[in-house]
Amino acid sequence: MAIFTKIGGFRWVGLVLGLMFSTGVFGYENEVDLTAAIRGEVGSLRFDAYNQDKGPIKQGDRLEFRFPYREEKGAAVRVLGVHQECGCLSQSLKAGQELAKGASGELVVRVDTTHFIGDFDKEVVILTNEDRERPHVFRMRATIERLITLMPPVVQIEDRAVKVRVKSASKQTLHIEKVVYNEDTLEVQAYPVQEAWELVVRWKGETVPANMNETIELLMDGPVRTVKIPVVGARGKTSRLSLSAPR
Repeated sequence: MAIFTKIGGFRWVGLVLGLMFSTGVFGYENEVDLTAAIRGEVGSLRFDAYNQDKGPIKQGDRLEFRFPYREEKGAAVRVLGVHQECGCLSQSLKAGQELAKGASGELVVRVDTTHFIGDFDKEVVILTNEDRERPHVFRMRATIERLITLMPPVVQIEDRAVKVRVKSASKQTLHIEKVVYNEDTLEVQAYPVQEAWELVVRWKGETVPANMNETIELLMDGPVRTVKIPVVGARGKTSRLSLSAPR
């Protein structure tokens, strides 16, 4: 860039450039930053790791992954896009965000674990303007254990009452608002006991049919809103516990 005047020639160039650098005009603090911007120089992010496994964790508990990074090339890096596999994730880096030269920090990913049971295996992809063959891909794994435990998980009725212990597997308070069942064939009582709930299930008839297949549904106030407990005869086939996440 050159600036000419009749009375100053090139001597005004140094004055104008000096003003730009001394006042931070256009957002650049020094000549190195401005030169990098003119040349289109782009920094380079280095992450300490791209894979993390948190192991077992209770459903409903806090799950957070942290990936430290630092800029190593001495130029800014812009985040162009962020892709995540589901809406259950939230991360600290956003599309359009610019990371300054020499910056250091963490990509923080938080997970709402109320939506998962069992193996958790998700990825977050960060696309930047770096000179890379592929974007930054982060893999996060954990094993999420049930928020609600049942002992036993299936009610097998013979000629006597069966007790079922319903307990929260995390620190969250368990509260059963309503118990739904077939009142023509079953009698169910529910009451709190020792930071849990206990159900007493009885068959109303004289003889329990072997092919009986009923369901007790617990409506609760908490991260898990519904629990369904299968009820079968002593020689009947069992089915799996059903949990539903918040609606």
